[in-house]
Amino acid sequence: MTIAQCTSCDGIFLARRDLGLLIEQENDWHVSKGPTTQPIPRMMPGMTPPEYAVTRQPRSYIDELFG
Repeated sequence: MTIAQCTSCDGIFLARRDLGLLIEQENDWHVSKGPTTQPIPRMMPGMTPPEYAVTRQPRSYIDELFG
């Protein structure tokens, strides 16, 4: 896969075939990862908000590659 980047606008350019492969890989990544979110708990009087981990999960295949 060849990726070209414009030096003036930082745009990314791919060949049509490479873009198609990247889109297929992105779709496969989403299918394999499945939903990873948990429902937000309902707040009741007297409750304190739960502590959430600050770890960042990749949102997409491209984010995993270039994140």
